[in-house]
Amino acid sequence: MYLPLDGNTNLAIAQALQQNGVKMKAILMASGYGQAMLDSPITKTLDSSDIVSQIYKPAELKNDPAVKKLRADLKKYSGITGVPDYGAYTGYIACDLAITGLQLAGKNPTAKGFIDGLHNLGTYPSANLTCQPQDISLKNFGKTPSRAASTSSRSRTGSSW
Repeated sequence: MYLPLDGNTNLAIAQALQQNGVKMKAILMASGYGQAMLDSPITKTLDSSDIVSQIYKPAELKNDPAVKKLRADLKKYSGITGVPDYGAYTGYIACDLAITGLQLAGKNPTAKGFIDGLHNLGTYPSANLTCQPQDISLKNFGKTPSRAASTSSRSRTGSSW
C-alpha cells in the first residue's frame, strides 16, 4: 500500500491495519519521517514491512557537511534539535534558494534580477541535501527530463550519499 499522506495519517492507517489483523506485504509512507514520528508510540508497533521514504540526505549522516549545516542552522534559528521532518527540510531548502536568488540579483535586487539570476545559475543544489542538483535554467523548461531526477523511494542504507 502506498500512502502519500501526511505522517500522522500514514501512521494512523498503518496502526489501524495492524489492529484489525490486516497483513500487509508492505506499506510505503511517502512522508512523515522526523523526530515526531520517532517519538510516537505508534512507531514501536511498526515492523520491516512499514517503510517511510526520505528524499533528502538523512539527518543521521552527522559527518556530511550539508547535514551538519542543516542541523546547526535549524538549532540556531528555529530551536529544532531532533531529526528534522519533511517540512523543516523543504522550508530550509526554500530559504536557501531565496538567499541564493537574492545574492545573484545584485546590489539592488529586483524581481527580474532575482529570477534571471536563478535561471542563469543553471542548476540549484538544494542546499546539497538531495541526490543531484535541480535544473532551474530555461534551457530545459517545459521539456521532459531524459532521465529520472529523483530516487526518493530507494533505500539509501549503505549507499554513497
